[in-house]
Amino acid sequence: MRHPPRWLLKLLRFFVKKEYLEELEGDMEEIFQENAERYSLRKAKKIYAWEMIKLLRPVLLKNMEGLQHINQYAMFKNYFKISVRGLMKNPLNSFINIFGLAAAIGICLLLYAFAQYTYRTDQFHENKNIVYLATFFANRDGSQQEFGKTPRPLGEMLKEDFPQVKKMCRVQDGNVVVKQEENVFHERIRYVDPEFLEMFTFPLKWGASNSLRDINSIILNEEMSIKYFGEENPVGQSILIKFDKEQSKAFKITGVAKNFPEARSIDFEFLVHFDNLRTAETSYDFHNWKEFVNATFIQVDKPTDVASITAKMEKYKAIQNQAVEKDWAISSFSFEPLATLHIRSEDIRDDISASSGSNYKAIIFLAVISLFLLALACFNYINIAIVSAAKRLKEIGVRKSIGASRRIVIIQFLSENLVITFFALIIGVLLGKFVVIPWFEQINYFSTDFTLNDQTLWVYLIAILLFTAIASGTYPAFYISRFQVVNILKGSVQFGKKNPITKIFLGFQLILACILMTSAVMFTQNSAYLAKRPWGYNQAEALYAEVQDQLAYEQLSAVMAQYPNVISMSGSVHHIAKSKTSAVLHLPGREFEVDQLSVDANYFKALGLEIVEGRAFNDHEGSDTQAVIVNELESVILEPAAKLERPLRRGKKHKNKKDITIELPNNLPKKRWVHFGIKKSSMHLWSQVNSLV
Repeated sequence: MRHPPRWLLKLLRFFVKKEYLEELEGDMEEIFQENAERYSLRKAKKIYAWEMIKLLRPVLLKNMEGLQHINQYAMFKNYFKISVRGLMKNPLNSFINIFGLAAAIGICLLLYAFAQYTYRTDQFHENKNIVYLATFFANRDGSQQEFGKTPRPLGEMLKEDFPQVKKMCRVQDGNVVVKQEENVFHERIRYVDPEFLEMFTFPLKWGASNSLRDINSIILNEEMSIKYFGEENPVGQSILIKFDKEQSKAFKITGVAKNFPEARSIDFEFLVHFDNLRTAETSYDFHNWKEFVNATFIQVDKPTDVASITAKMEKYKAIQNQAVEKDWAISSFSFEPLATLHIRSEDIRDDISASSGSNYKAIIFLAVISLFLLALACFNYINIAIVSAAKRLKEIGVRKSIGASRRIVIIQFLSENLVITFFALIIGVLLGKFVVIPWFEQINYFSTDFTLNDQTLWVYLIAILLFTAIASGTYPAFYISRFQVVNILKGSVQFGKKNPITKIFLGFQLILACILMTSAVMFTQNSAYLAKRPWGYNQAEALYAEVQDQLAYEQLSAVMAQYPNVISMSGSVHHIAKSKTSAVLHLPGREFEVDQLSVDANYFKALGLEIVEGRAFNDHEGSDTQAVIVNELESVILEPAAKLERPLRRGKKHKNKKDITIELPNNLPKKRWVHFGIKKSSMHLWSQVNSLV
């Protein structure tokens, strides 16, 4: 005897009612034996499995009686027709309900897109939980602050001293001139150790990631590849990097990275081996504890290894503090995982990661707005539904008189509301996808990389559909279904006059509407205020350009001096909101860390900075080398606020001429920024400046 598959028999015995089981099992056994003799055993088993599936009918299955009450396809089809006819019969009410709810769903879609973008930041890195950024804490202005830069020798020493450190990567950024045939541009290059592309997940479109071990290789991102070589594959071609006037080097392109995900906090344009810093800066000392690199990353086997490494960092703290001046001493070292670096970056000074900490606050704000709009749409529907039901009293009365129970009436109203919500969902998705999200991305200059091909998104939308359908339809359905047939047919039913809940819903709707309108006016006025807020300098009639070195500054200045529309010119090592250095300000009994900008005497005139008291620097050689001009914040430090006769403004030179000791970092670079004051109608000069640079 050949036997059918046992698992199919178990399936049959589990689902089929006992009164049918014996007869069905016997018949199936006979059919199987006949097929096994007639065909092959394999084919007989297939036929047996298919016939078994066909037997799983509701009438034969256990505990399926309840499905007979749910399987009312004709009833729900009828409800759908009634809903559509109701929408067409009252177009104004339908428009208000559907588009009000669609607008709320559009904002909910924006909330989802922005939240997904924020939570996905840097999560594409495969090693995000075992790659850490080394940081240090230091006392600045009386508080502990965290810094993302690290001493130059720290990374190599960590890899040598700790077996838990499997990989290490230092990162240093620099400004260079890139030349490829006739294409010459100022670019920013990133010096990294070869393990960079192994620790971070940046897949290559062309080339090999391990080629970065060659000191003569360079890897581009896709944008730079298109900029210099168009759509062709540039791997194998050469590109010239000029570090300064005297130092330059030809690199062989060995890789092109694919376009980076939008949700990222770290990226690059050009990657070269870290040892190329010996060529870029001939005096670069890899073992100088006084100097810092932009970032040091380590990779461990498991996150618990970091605790043992952190506990043994006192050795490096002692070496660091012995090498630097007292003012620049550190308190401790720490490590921040790559997975959360974008969140904590806002609290870490001088780190290379872009911060998304403020995005989490924006998510809360958008969530509140979305809930307010959904609540407003639901209250609006409730109030309109209760009023509109007065026109359907006879329909309800007739349905109840022929046997419809209250439960059936409730199901009818909830089904109709579900249809309305479904139409609103479709319009809301289209509104969010093609209007709200693109508008939000345009005004914020980034892309959320939103797509409708997301399973989680549709779960989210279905949840909104069910929530809004139930929240907006439950009360009208229960309220309307409770009326008695006799009162309906007699015409004695009156809506809302003695129902406090209806009045409460209407009151909430008005309150929410007032809150949202007031908020819209407030945010519009605030945006207008920020747009008109002064920058502190005349940004409308000032241009600036970053140059490579002192010689490039002198060449550009000489060319721009020939333009009659350039009315003033200056140079600086740093520039407002673009670059700065830190300095320690010594006062009797107190010390402060301040941002210091090194500028020439014409800087104030070129940018239109106002000197409230005192004077600007003198424009002749050797003058004012011991002078300093402070802004209003430093004035408060130097002079007690109680003695100030009026509010302080920018650009105030301290009137009491107190002696201040300022300790500056060593080796300040030469002028790297050139600034032009221009005539009001000469903004076209900007393109000329760019082409000259």
